[in-house]
Amino acid sequence: MGGGQAAEGTLDHTAAEFAKHGVTGISEALAGLAELVGGGRVMAFPGGFDVVAYARAKPHFEAAWVATKAVGKDFEQFFVILIRALGAGIKPYAIAD
Repeated sequence: MGGGQAAEGTLDHTAAEFAKHGVTGISEALAGLAELVGGGRVMAFPGGFDVVAYARAKPHFEAAWVATKAVGKDFEQFFVILIRALGAGIKPYAIAD
């Protein structure tokens, strides 16, 4: 992990993944997601699906989507970035209705 790169799954790493696609201004949304799982790491999002966790995470997902859409990315591109940055454990939360 040399060269000043942020560790995978950290807020800085996740923000950097979005920034590669021109998305900025999502730090608050990412911090909210990380707060849900504790420890400042977003790769630890619980597997499966928890209704309470989803209700708490939804506004943060929405804020991240708004920031991503603002730079011209479509919903599919948003999910690709989101899952790459946060890991497969985020899938049930990202696609829930």
